[in-house]
Amino acid sequence: MPPSDQLVGPHEPEKRPRHGCVRRVKGALLQVVRYMPRVPGPIFDLYVSCGVGRAKSGERFVDFVSMPGCAGGEVRRLPLGLLPPRAEGCVRIVVISDTHERHRDVAVPPGDVLLHCGDIFMSSSLTSLRRGRGVLRDFDSWLATTPCRERVVVGGNHDEALARLSGGDQSILSSATLLHDSSITLPAAGL
Repeated sequence: MPPSDQLVGPHEPEKRPRHGCVRRVKGALLQVVRYMPRVPGPIFDLYVSCGVGRAKSGERFVDFVSMPGCAGGEVRRLPLGLLPPRAEGCVRIVVISDTHERHRDVAVPPGDVLLHCGDIFMSSSLTSLRRGRGVLRDFDSWLATTPCRERVVVGGNHDEALARLSGGDQSILSSATLLHDSSITLPAAGL
């Protein structure tokens, strides 16, 4: 019997999957971007306004997901104006994400809780913290106008500026609760 550390039979060199190489290249590029100088705010603002474009006019839609016992448990795409009223005894949670600095173009229906699931920014890793604070101030003032009693924000992969805020700076988002590796109780919604 051969020793256990010796190979028996034909042996081919181990093939490494190509995605490992791609992952390493992406990782290296991210490290380079982290240490690049930040793009000046006005230039990045121009990129956002020209590169992303304007909001499309026309009818706004929502994907309405009702829970069993709260209007039948079905999923429907509805014009915003045809959204049914909240059923008695149910909580309406409005979930949005990936607004990428276009939050003012989003029509938010009335709800008990607004949950923004990340990507407030186009790319906060490429811009200055000063510009990030300005975007967050605008985002916060928009949040205050949304027709929801409670608001929760979770940062996404484009929201590095949220992670760069120090404790006192987090008051920039005063219209919502910012979650980062944490949880909360929402008393107005009973959650």
